Amino acid sequence: MISAQVISRNGFTAFLDDGWLPFERSARGACKVQCKRVGRYLLVEDNGGCGGAGVSFAWLYHRK
Repeated sequence: MISAQVISRNGFTAFLDDGWLPFERSARGACKVQCKRVGRYLLVEDNGGCGGAGVSFAWLYHRK
């Protein structure tokens, strides 16, 4: 689970896992996530540093 307070700009949101540092700031070993709204979907990418070996949040999500 990721929990963060973020500000979305033009439908695009990016953040580090602590919820306070912007995605653009480098933090060694941090989980970095960026999201983009595409219609009713949420496209999520991460840097591979989230949740341990083989864990990724990268996917196309939708709300039912």
